[in-house]
Amino acid sequence: MASPYKDITGFVLAGGSSRRLGTDKRKIVIGGISLLDRARSLLERFLERPAYIVGDNLAGLYLDPRYEIPDAQRGRGPMGGLVAAITRCPTNWCLILPVDLPRLRTSDLQNLANNRSSAFDVVTLSRDGHPEPLAALYNVRTAAFWRDQLDSGMLSVIDAIRTLRWRPVMLGRSATSLDSVNTPEDLARVVDL
Repeated sequence: MASPYKDITGFVLAGGSSRRLGTDKRKIVIGGISLLDRARSLLERFLERPAYIVGDNLAGLYLDPRYEIPDAQRGRGPMGGLVAAITRCPTNWCLILPVDLPRLRTSDLQNLANNRSSAFDVVTLSRDGHPEPLAALYNVRTAAFWRDQLDSGMLSVIDAIRTLRWRPVMLGRSATSLDSVNTPEDLARVVDL
């Protein structure tokens, strides 16, 4: 059976410096798989094709260079990765995931995909009505908007989303899918995967 999501391409934003965690989070192994491989595998199983890895420091990760994309501007945080992904996306929708959401599930991606509509520019997961910008679908028609944000130094993806037509996909306040790994304490909470 062919994937019903041919208009979506997957991208893992993997360029963070992991300063708060103190170690490269992309290489942390939980349940026998690194966080980077977990995010990539989730996208590839869901979309039934390869996912792209975006970042400004991908050397040494042993990735397939055909699916590596450098950030649009180095050192600009998630905005640099988002702009690189959305401007290189070959389909109408760009599905962005970070490496640090190890509890994200296929059903979460299905909820995002099933809520995409040409009436919206961005569709994000949410626990509280606020956008989760790194677990989201971006319509490629907004590529110029995101490039302008980056070029003008407006680096808050959340603030920019709020100026567009966006839809939250609510998970509920107790949902763990958006539990991120940014500190050693966060990591301790998710090692039971």
